Amino acid sequence: MENKIPAQKILIAVLIILVVGSLVAWTLIFRNRGELFAEVVVQGETVMEIPLNQNENSVIWDLQDQYHVPVHLETEHGRIRFVDVDCPDHICENTGWLSLEYQSAVCMPNRTVVTIYPRK
Repeated sequence: MENKIPAQKILIAVLIILVVGSLVAWTLIFRNRGELFAEVVVQGETVMEIPLNQNENSVIWDLQDQYHVPVHLETEHGRIRFVDVDCPDHICENTGWLSLEYQSAVCMPNRTVVTIYPRK
């Protein structure tokens, strides 16, 4: 006597596994959403730590006056990006918004790095 498992039961089992796997992945990716900050490094030195969960409205951070690099950063809704940067190719601006743990963007001509970290 052969035991055959109906295709419908196999399909249901696969769907359950996919749903559970998706929920686990979603939880791992977004577990620290309220506790992130952006570390700003200029010429190898950490100059700022910007909390990303405090500004719902757009805020522009000017690095020219205090750190002598022609870089502006914009934060809003838990994310950050390079804007209005004085460099030849604007690759850093084209990187777009950073909002997840350990994402980074770099402006090589101005030796400026932005990396997102979770609060510990």
